[in-house]
Amino acid sequence: MNIQALNTQLCNVYKEFWQTTYSILPKEKGLSAPLFSKISCDCKQFFMMVGQQTRGWQPEILNSNDPDPVKCLMNAYECFKMGEKYAKSPFGNASKRMNNKLKSSGYGFIWSNIITADQALRRPDPEIEEIICQYGLLRREISIMKPQAIVFFTGPCYDNRIKSVFPDVSFTPIPLYEKYLCRLQHPILPFHSYRTYHPNYLRRRKQMNNILDHVSLLILDEPNKAL
Repeated sequence: MNIQALNTQLCNVYKEFWQTTYSILPKEKGLSAPLFSKISCDCKQFFMMVGQQTRGWQPEILNSNDPDPVKCLMNAYECFKMGEKYAKSPFGNASKRMNNKLKSSGYGFIWSNIITADQALRRPDPEIEEIICQYGLLRREISIMKPQAIVFFTGPCYDNRIKSVFPDVSFTPIPLYEKYLCRLQHPILPFHSYRTYHPNYLRRRKQMNNILDHVSLLILDEPNKAL
């Protein structure tokens, strides 16, 4: 796997998104910088965690007038190191736990969001969210990086957005954890694609470790389904 080639493909997609979509958004409404991923691990297979949206991502880059903001944002993603300094946050803790579970089996960790930017630290207004998502950035990331497993930590409030990104996707509850976990089926998604709640909600319900460990077991018990 040529990591440099994959990052070049990602960079080209992000530049197109920046020029055709992000540039037309009203920045005066508190829009954050977009989350642009960068692969930094040389692994045969990837595991992707998909969150809801950012929370004030990289305002210094957004306000810097840098001639190559896409490159800066991809480097910022790499320097973030998957939130290793935020391991005590629910999402950071979940990331670390799942990474530890799957890393020994050769999985590299990728982070993305169903909505690539936030507005005033929250989910964007519907009309702005629609503009952000109509480009299909997450679908393009998946087609380039080809993760073998994806977990959407988005909760049911984002199911309509998932359905708009992946038309005709199906949601199948997972036995034992029907209330919290379901498998997603769609031609673009890998076999191991799951939707659960945001780690903050799972922690409040005292289900976070149970769900994370169960998903890890599902992936590791049927690794061939990920190929």
